[in-house]
Amino acid sequence: MKFGEKLRKYRNEKGLTQAELAKQAGLGINTISNYESGKTYPQNRAVYKILAEILGVDPDHLHNEN
Repeated sequence: MKFGEKLRKYRNEKGLTQAELAKQAGLGINTISNYESGKTYPQNRAVYKILAEILGVDPDHLHNEN
């Protein structure tokens, strides 16, 4: 599963909108949308950690694609 697919899955499981996740993570809604669609990926490893903490998942699991 790719990063964007995982991000969308865990965001939905938490009942968060893209806007809510973006606000909590200190990111723009377009950034979250682009991550979920696979257009872009976080350039900074710390972003994976922030998103993982909000979503309650392991940062390495969120980052690794298989």
